[in-house]
Amino acid sequence: DWQVVETLDFGLFSATPRFGELLNQSVPVIWISLVSLWPGLLSSFLQMIWCVPVQEDDVIVNRLLPNPSIVCWSDDHLVSARIAIAGLVVWCLGIPLTLAVRLLLIPDRQSPENFRRFGFFFQGLEPKFWWWDLLVKRLDVALMMLLTYTSVVPDPKGKLMLFPALSGFQVYLAAWVKPYANDQAEILDVVEAIGPC
Repeated sequence: DWQVVETLDFGLFSATPRFGELLNQSVPVIWISLVSLWPGLLSSFLQMIWCVPVQEDDVIVNRLLPNPSIVCWSDDHLVSARIAIAGLVVWCLGIPLTLAVRLLLIPDRQSPENFRRFGFFFQGLEPKFWWWDLLVKRLDVALMMLLTYTSVVPDPKGKLMLFPALSGFQVYLAAWVKPYANDQAEILDVVEAIGPC
């Protein structure tokens, strides 16, 4: 006997919430959305300050790589550079740290209500490593993007040499720390270790 389902219920919202309850019940969706936007925003903000040295006559001038007609840190660049720096601080640093502090202050992250609200960020991790995805994996992505979208390492060959070195470091760190839950014979730890290969 089949029943017709009129609505999808993911356990996030009650049937008829008041506006305040709806906002409170929307917290998981808001956090997941903010964190999902993070990599794209990070790369966009870094590209807004991606300056490369260019030889012009007898002078080396730093130019914005996405738009080489703009001299870096000139009046033409300052507005977008300020937006990029503010975005990097507020969105790319502030959002993950705010969420990490929020999770740190929760006394029982494994309670059903807290798990419903924030479990997306630490499900599959050992309870003591709840911060792994928010901090360590974000730092890994941030370092890769910093190398890719800035002139921290100006030589392209140097960048290509650092990418596998950083990936290898991340693999060894995960293999050493083993942050993933051991529910299924440490399969997540194994997948993390062999995944980049």
